[in-house]
Amino acid sequence: MERAGNITIRNCTVRNCVLKAKPGYAYEINGWIWAAAVSCLEGSEITVNNNRIQRNYGEGILIQGVNQATVNGNTCSDNFSVNLYLNHVRGGTVRYNTVTSAWDQRYYRDGEPAFGIGVSNENETPYWTTTDDVLISDNKILNTKYGVWVPRQGWGNYAAPKKVRVNNNQFRNVWGYWILNDWGGNVTNSVNTGF
Repeated sequence: MERAGNITIRNCTVRNCVLKAKPGYAYEINGWIWAAAVSCLEGSEITVNNNRIQRNYGEGILIQGVNQATVNGNTCSDNFSVNLYLNHVRGGTVRYNTVTSAWDQRYYRDGEPAFGIGVSNENETPYWTTTDDVLISDNKILNTKYGVWVPRQGWGNYAAPKKVRVNNNQFRNVWGYWILNDWGGNVTNSVNTGF
C-alpha cells in the first residue's frame, strides 16, 4: 500500500509470499533492496492489527514514511532481516505483538535470525518524515538477533530517531542485546524483562 490514509489491515495471514531475499533471487530490483509481506509507504493514520506474518524472504511488517501508525497484536515469525520495522515514522505505537523465530535457518540473514523490532531513518528512502515519538510496549520478543534495534543515527547522515520509548516488553533467547541503541541516543526504556 502506498500514499494512503486512514487504512486498516486486520485479521490477515500473510506467509510464503516474499521471495526477494531468497537464495537465487536478486537482493536489489529497480533500486529497492527489500520487500515486505505487509508494507505501508507514505501515508497517515495506518493501522496494522491482529495479523499473522510468517515465513517471508523480506521484512515482515514495514511501516515507512508514515504519520501516525498503530501496529498492535500481530504475530511476526521467520521473516528475513527485520520482523517488524518502522522507518521514517512520526507518531507510532507498537504494542501487544509477538515477534519470534522458529529457528528455521532458511530465513536467516548472514547466518542469524531477523531483528525483532527495528526503528530507524534510512537514507535510501526519500521521506521528509523523521522518526519521532514512537512507543514500543507490551511486546513478546523471542529467538531474534536483537530484541529492539534503534540506531544512534540513520544510515548515512540521517538523524537518529527521536523520543523512542521501549517499555514493559518481554524478551527470551535474544542472541544479542534486548535493546540495542547504538552508542546512545534518544531512547528511554523501563521495566523490560526476560520471560
